[in-house]
Amino acid sequence: MLASCSPLALDMVAARLMGIRPEDVPHLCASNVQQPAVPELRGELPQIAPFAQAGHNLVSRIEERLNTDAGSQLFAHPAAFELMCLGARAWYHAWFHWGPGLKRRAEVD
Repeated sequence: MLASCSPLALDMVAARLMGIRPEDVPHLCASNVQQPAVPELRGELPQIAPFAQAGHNLVSRIEERLNTDAGSQLFAHPAAFELMCLGARAWYHAWFHWGPGLKRRAEVD
């Protein structure tokens, strides 16, 4: 169980728990510059299997582009945001039912 009054400190500890150095996570570095957090651990971090960082897909690449200064105006518009959410749902639905997800589900069954 993890608990903290600081979401940043909690995320930094969670990163360490997953075997990821907080310094290697861009948004944690940026947040820590604005409002420094020094997590205090009470207890030991358990040894768990290492996590693999997820790769980008089409949806995350589009979101990454839209989170720039130029794209943020469009991304913040409610109608555009709703359209992007609809597109993301369609992408993941297709991936799950007809794309690589179909093969992965067959391997599990």
